[in-house]
Amino acid sequence: MRQPTVADHLRALGEAPEWVLSLGEAICEITGCPAAIAASRARDLSRNHEIGRGLECLLKGWRTLDAQDVTALSPMQLESLHLVIAHMLSGLRQKVKGAQEADSPQQEVGV
Repeated sequence: MRQPTVADHLRALGEAPEWVLSLGEAICEITGCPAAIAASRARDLSRNHEIGRGLECLLKGWRTLDAQDVTALSPMQLESLHLVIAHMLSGLRQKVKGAQEADSPQQEVGV
């Protein structure tokens, strides 16, 4: 018997656009999490359309880059790739950190 796929889980959760399926499959493939978890994460991310679509596009780009042989790139091309990815990662980390800090309850100081 085959294991349920991300598509199977998304169908069970209700109708989902093609990009949500693509996002779920990418989450499953890249992180190695179970199909049910990936489907749930994709469905949850789809509630914020711009963030969900942005992540789906980013993951498509990652899959494309990951499949390529970068050994033939020139030093300048490698540096450009590294520079862009480093800046993206830094920016995303700052955004996530800021969002987490905004969500965390402030500790009260005893008087």
